[in-house]
Amino acid sequence: MSNSGKEFYKKLEEGKVVKHPGALRATAHKAGAITPEGTISKSWLKEKASAGGILGKRARLAETFSHMNHRRGGILRRSK
Repeated sequence: MSNSGKEFYKKLEEGKVVKHPGALRATAHKAGAITPEGTISKSWLKEKASAGGILGKRARLAETFSHMNHRRGGILRRSK
């Protein structure tokens, strides 16, 4: 694992990765991108991840979190 990956996991364990919890969800709610299950729409998330700025940064981080396997201690799954 690269040094930046180790730093990410260290910050993740300390709870310093997400600076404003719920900010992306609030933005998605205002945009009507919340599914009936209560999750953020994957298509909306992908669209915003390609944008720049803070919203794009939050969306890219949310996509990273969606690939994590919580049962294995937060280890990232490999994309096919």
